[in-house]
Amino acid sequence: MRERKFRVWNGKQMLSWHWLTAMGYVGKMLTGYFGCDKWKLMQFTDLHDKKDREIWESDIDLLFQHKYEVKLGKFQSFVSGELGNGFYLKVIGGDGRCYPMPTIEKEHEVIGNIYENPELMDVK
Repeated sequence: MRERKFRVWNGKQMLSWHWLTAMGYVGKMLTGYFGCDKWKLMQFTDLHDKKDREIWESDIDLLFQHKYEVKLGKFQSFVSGELGNGFYLKVIGGDGRCYPMPTIEKEHEVIGNIYENPELMDVK
């Protein structure tokens, strides 16, 4: 069974859903109270990378020597051309190619996320 977990970027730090719940912020965040409308909610993919780290939406994933952003939503697969809805990988700095989130977990390596490590979004 898929584990549903969330985390939030508040513009300064990453917060766990457990912390938000314990501090009473969930309702405030969902209603936009206290500037929480700028907070970014991210969902756990239920996958782990080759170092057994959790893979989350908005993570930067290194897979076969290419960097990808882990995203959630509707996308068009570069490989099949089919439309999809769910977790997917978007090439960083490329031509916008998207791929369904592979379940080959042990090939992935999470190297950061787009909020705490924006410098990783640069292509070298």
